[in-house]
Amino acid sequence: MRRPQLLLLVFLFLFIAIFSETNFTIRGAQAADQRRQIYLPLISTPKSKLVGMYFQQGSVANQETYATVVEPMKKWSGGKLSIIGTFVNFDGSGDYEYSVYKQLHTIWNNGYVPFVNIQVSATAYEVASGNKDSEIRNWAQAYKNFANGPDGLIRMAYLAPLQEMNSCQSGGCWTKWGGDPGNYKIAFRRIRQIFDQEGVPPASVRWVFAPNGWSHYKYDHPFEDYYPGEEWVDVVAISAYNFGGCTTSSWKSPQKVFNNPNYSHPSEGAYLDRLQVMAPGKPIFISQTGTAGSGGAKDAWLDEAHDYLANYSGVYGVLYFNMRTQCDWRVYSPPEVLYNGYADGVFNSIYKYRPPEEIRDDPLFLTR
Repeated sequence: MRRPQLLLLVFLFLFIAIFSETNFTIRGAQAADQRRQIYLPLISTPKSKLVGMYFQQGSVANQETYATVVEPMKKWSGGKLSIIGTFVNFDGSGDYEYSVYKQLHTIWNNGYVPFVNIQVSATAYEVASGNKDSEIRNWAQAYKNFANGPDGLIRMAYLAPLQEMNSCQSGGCWTKWGGDPGNYKIAFRRIRQIFDQEGVPPASVRWVFAPNGWSHYKYDHPFEDYYPGEEWVDVVAISAYNFGGCTTSSWKSPQKVFNNPNYSHPSEGAYLDRLQVMAPGKPIFISQTGTAGSGGAKDAWLDEAHDYLANYSGVYGVLYFNMRTQCDWRVYSPPEVLYNGYADGVFNSIYKYRPPEEIRDDPLFLTR
């Protein structure tokens, strides 16, 4: 081969290599370890995002709560509230008609979509083995009564079975079903299969995979190891809190809380970026969030957090934990607790109220 032809071939080879790298690496979140790089799928920012909240004052199954707590909070924060979060046990009091049907029925009839974290007094192995099948069937039957409304229209809820399964530390896991990725995946699938067997309308459920954002690499697996699979999940989510000022954990910016870009181990950072890689194209929710602290620092965090999530392309819903537990996360509990930073944050025009029927019929949230 002549030298000019050889040089031409070398030039063409280099040109193709450079062009391919430029066009097919969409964007990456570079880890502190240069050997690990996350490439994100190209996802457009939605035209609107959903706002949700968990309430402490009164039960959301009681109509009075809406007049005295929910509606005043919605008005105070600009009318954006679309989702109400709650926690229900598969094996709680056994009063499924109240804890499931009555609660979800009341939420829906007041113009909101329920987001239900479903807990159980059992290990992932016990659920996967069928030890809780009867309780799950009772739950599913009560849910079917809610889904088949008296008006003949299907009602829906976001259901997050056995949430925060991936959070274990030196003292153990804080959920009984945690720390067992293999059986967790079987348990999640078993729960959904029982709902199908009991005749729950498929359009009435959006199945949510809802781990904690953070996992300690020494004591548990990253949340990806628990993922049941694309065909079993409609929405992926994380819990993420700013504990600063309440526990030994330091104050963290919204970017670090939701997507810590400077992580030293694959299971301890880039939470939102990793969700997009794990479940490309699926909508992301912040299933629980809150900030400790007080005064201007708390107001600023709330405003910045909602702006950050408004601009993150894959996030479609944000649920705030308006409760006082191990920390005081509350933003609205008049007259003593009113943090206008929350109202300022959700004032962003991308956060909009959407009625339950509109959310139910949105094909984005039904990906099966």
